[in-house]
Amino acid sequence: MSNAFFDALRAEEEARQRLAVTLPDYQLAVKTLLPVALTDSSGGRVCANVLLSLYDSDTYPFPIADLGVLDLPLLEHALIAIRGRVLLGEEPHTIAADGQEAFHRLLELWPQLVAGVRYGCPF
Repeated sequence: MSNAFFDALRAEEEARQRLAVTLPDYQLAVKTLLPVALTDSSGGRVCANVLLSLYDSDTYPFPIADLGVLDLPLLEHALIAIRGRVLLGEEPHTIAADGQEAFHRLLELWPQLVAGVRYGCPF
């Protein structure tokens, strides 16, 4: 096999190690973001949008630049949650304590985050 193949495998493994996230890390990130997401504030909106997008990104698209609203500890938790969703394949409401109930509250508090509502699409 060629060196290019092994170089690609090595690069893949190095990236996997840099991006590694554990289920407890992901759970802590969601647990930290949820109470903020349930507040009527700009940080709450961003945290809610991150979590709802991790739940259903077609219905709740997330503008990445909005992460700039968050303070650094919340930004770190948001990025861990994103990595957890992508690498572990678990939706956030399934790994949070009372996740179903909490996400129903998010849906009620933030209806304007639905794609068509947020971006003024009439359909």
